[in-house]
Amino acid sequence: MTKSINALLTISFIFIAYSTIYAQNEHIGLWKGNDQGQVGYINFDTLGSAYFIIDGDTLGGESYTVDEIELYMKYEMNYTKPFNTLDFIFYLKDNDTEFLRMPAIFKFNEQDRLILCINFETEERPKSFKDGDSVQLEKVNLEVTEQYVDTTFIQRELNEHFYHAIYIDTSRESAFYDRLTNFEFSSYDLKAYQGNYKYLKENYSVPTKNLNITDLPENWIPVYEYNKEYYLYAPSDWGSAGRRIINDSAFVYWYMDGPLPVALSDFKKKDNNTYVLELTALFNEKISKQTLNIYQIDPERNLYLFEFSDKSGNQSHQLYVPAESAKHFDMIVNYCKNRKQREFRFDEIDFEKILEENR
Repeated sequence: MTKSINALLTISFIFIAYSTIYAQNEHIGLWKGNDQGQVGYINFDTLGSAYFIIDGDTLGGESYTVDEIELYMKYEMNYTKPFNTLDFIFYLKDNDTEFLRMPAIFKFNEQDRLILCINFETEERPKSFKDGDSVQLEKVNLEVTEQYVDTTFIQRELNEHFYHAIYIDTSRESAFYDRLTNFEFSSYDLKAYQGNYKYLKENYSVPTKNLNITDLPENWIPVYEYNKEYYLYAPSDWGSAGRRIINDSAFVYWYMDGPLPVALSDFKKKDNNTYVLELTALFNEKISKQTLNIYQIDPERNLYLFEFSDKSGNQSHQLYVPAESAKHFDMIVNYCKNRKQREFRFDEIDFEKILEENR
């Protein structure tokens, strides 16, 4: 009997401790408020960093500039009685000296909204929610809010219509990684692939072969450069994902309308790091032949350079990685739930230099 009671007490203690920890993280995330018609946002992360967004302008975070002075903002939050306390603290970036502190109190109402009262005038903490400027904030329910915690943002825009963020995703278990690395055809994709291949074969007498390409990976994801680092990319418009497939009879472009096969008429393994593919495609109702040279440029991360060329001497290049090796690269995500945004512009890659270094 004593053992049972002790076990119940232990379970109860663990449950209470977990509930307390969860309650004290309740503020983490993005909050939206409306003060006399002006919409603003506050974001709290798990590392003590916070920022405001008002009229599209960002105040706070890891770095921002005021009158040519670079600052950053942290917060200190304590769940205490009679009031939970909060301090927004501004530091000089160059020497980490505290520059300004704004004291506040906060609470959560029955609708789980954050009631925040800040003293903007002095460093004296408000003693009631009537003593300072109070605002009621509602948590922004984003599909990927949890992924923004401790994340490097490249660009972000927040207004009453949408939230748009371009950020670096370092997780290998995010929904974006799953989507980009999933090459399984839906019934629509399969029908489109089969229909396009049949049309190409029957109407234009394109030769088809079943070639032995067992040395070459099948599913490919494009790789881009940003700030001298290589990244995968989750686009705003997934029709721009740029994935490619190489099977025993076709090179496949995967567009928004589905997979578009190009006949693979020849395949050679030139050496351990170089492959040559001959492609027969249909462009503007005309047969077009291309040569695709594939060079492995980074064996450790399994990174390849694709070089397309035609008889006129036109060339194009793109870096790719096999889907099974995508784990070697972080991903830049272009996220907006409500509407499509312009795609992110990556840095230009010096492909000639890469080829020269790998010859």
